[in-house]
Amino acid sequence: MAIELGVTPEHVLGCLCRLWIWADQQTIDGHGVCVTGVTLNRITCHGGFSDALKNVGWLSGDELNFTLPNFERHNGETAKTRALATKRKEKQRHANTVTGVTLKTRPEKRREDIKEKVNQKKPSSLRSPSTMITFSQWEDQVRTAGEKAISDYRPVWEYAETVGLQADWIYIAWLKFKERYTEDTNNSGKTYKDWRRAFLNAVKDNWFKLWYRGDNGFVLTTAGEMADLETRA
Repeated sequence: MAIELGVTPEHVLGCLCRLWIWADQQTIDGHGVCVTGVTLNRITCHGGFSDALKNVGWLSGDELNFTLPNFERHNGETAKTRALATKRKEKQRHANTVTGVTLKTRPEKRREDIKEKVNQKKPSSLRSPSTMITFSQWEDQVRTAGEKAISDYRPVWEYAETVGLQADWIYIAWLKFKERYTEDTNNSGKTYKDWRRAFLNAVKDNWFKLWYRGDNGFVLTTAGEMADLETRA
């Protein structure tokens, strides 16, 4: 990659660290990464980096549906822990199936398991939220549930496609949205029942004034261009 990009191996390593740190917050298994190649170039701060990743087999798939091969094996501790936990559960289920052994449990324990399984059947991202929580609390819940913050939230992507907003701009809006409710002391205590719906409203109503509709479609405002530059920094 260093030869292809015309940079030092140390520079490539720095770009990869940026990519993997970002990816660890967006995906569990490295599949279905909803992002464009242009955005990956911005995240790594190097033009053509996504193409170089493909050429060496470290990135596959299509725009808005990329895969990072062997992500669970090579990424950070959080991803490894989740991957190992999944493998342990699969081995345990397989062992129970082969031996046909059913362990007796107390009635109270069985009821708890039943409730947990019922909840697991429906991802928390699709359940009707019932509690007002802060963004940080919601983000912790999403991470614990092994879900993605917005990559799988189809309403926002369908809206963007319908009105003609670029996918990269949705990502910029998400970063501004997250920044407002985590770093801004005036808003970090704000609570919502459904933070994904709140973000959809932020996109629809252009809360951050990142774009405007021109004669030939949407165009970034000065604030939008500045935000775009921030993603490359």
